[in-house]
Amino acid sequence: MKKYFIIGLVCVIVLVGLVCRRLSAIQTSVKPKNISEIKREKGIPVRVAKPVKKDMQRTNELVGTIFPYKSLEVSAHRGDEVTSSSLTLGKFVRRGEVVMRLFDDNGKAQLAAADAAVAQTGSVLEKLKKGTRTQEVRQLEAALKVAEAQMSNAEKEFERMENLKKTGSITPQSADKIISARDQALAGLEAAKQKLSMAREGPQNEDIRAAEAAYRQTLANRDLARINLDQSVITAPMDGFINKIFVEPGEQVANNKPLFNMVDIQRLFLHVEVQQAYINRVNVGQKVLISSEISSGTIEGTCMEINPNADPVSRTYLVKVLISNPDLTLKPGMFANAVLLLDQQPDALVIPRDSVVTRDKRQGVFVIQDKKAVFQKVEAGIQDNDEIQIRSGLSDVTFVVTQGQHDLQSGSLVAVQDNIKQ
Repeated sequence: MKKYFIIGLVCVIVLVGLVCRRLSAIQTSVKPKNISEIKREKGIPVRVAKPVKKDMQRTNELVGTIFPYKSLEVSAHRGDEVTSSSLTLGKFVRRGEVVMRLFDDNGKAQLAAADAAVAQTGSVLEKLKKGTRTQEVRQLEAALKVAEAQMSNAEKEFERMENLKKTGSITPQSADKIISARDQALAGLEAAKQKLSMAREGPQNEDIRAAEAAYRQTLANRDLARINLDQSVITAPMDGFINKIFVEPGEQVANNKPLFNMVDIQRLFLHVEVQQAYINRVNVGQKVLISSEISSGTIEGTCMEINPNADPVSRTYLVKVLISNPDLTLKPGMFANAVLLLDQQPDALVIPRDSVVTRDKRQGVFVIQDKKAVFQKVEAGIQDNDEIQIRSGLSDVTFVVTQGQHDLQSGSLVAVQDNIKQ
């Protein structure tokens, strides 16, 4: 028992000696340096690059909906039965092409009656304007001479009757006949004189003006009849495609009832909603790049309309972009992407966007001076996902920290890595 106790005690003593020896070695050994100590001594590793000059653009990418350039709903100008139609959905029609007809028998009859009335009133007016013909004047002059001869005979008979009355050689009945004949001859003479005078003077201005008014009225009635007949022929008001048909042959239509709808899709409008932060950078006539899933490449569009009022819910502004669509690839209702060019700066001084940091509420970059990082305040301009324009605060020969900048403070010692871009 005592033997085992002695052996255990020896083992404990040996173990304690080994531990003490190890502790002494640890205390006397050099302590390893942490990362902060290494950075203070050798510098914070960074990568740097010089600014480059290039063209910079600020864009706004939006998704919009395509609409027809023009959409027209054609209505009937009068009520009647549809007698024929050549319309089918998707059919392309030219402006002025006859696409539908209404019942027109009544219109044809009204136009024929109006033509007859114009001919009649025109003939009356023409006769009044020409006046009495020479032959008619001569006839009236001859009639006046006859009336004068009859009056002369009547006067002679009247004188003879007066002499016979003095001697009582004539009966009262015979005397009355002679007096009546004299009065009739006098009236005939006056009538002949008036007719000849009127023939020589011609028609009065009042008669001509009345005839002219009647003629103009019949012309207007004929125009109305022709318009009414023309309205039975329905033509396309523009070049376009039929996208809705509301009536078929045999149906009765009312005045102003829609007949069909057509659209112009050889040109299109892309409607996009622009945020209020960018709307003042968009102008009528500005070019826009358009792309869609079904078209290859991009199409150049033009801003044509800008709604000055914001949508009350989204607070965005409607912008209509005109697109040429000659091959009819794009269709109304499709979605398309629009890239609005908001700003452009040629030969701009550009650095990686991540190079810009904020220190003490100031925006700037770290530049290298005597192996130290120095914070340099800058004014930024146009930027995209990867790069940013520097308007002021840098030159194109300065080395800018592009990696490791987030660990730096102004005056930090740096260790520039071997990827410097000259």
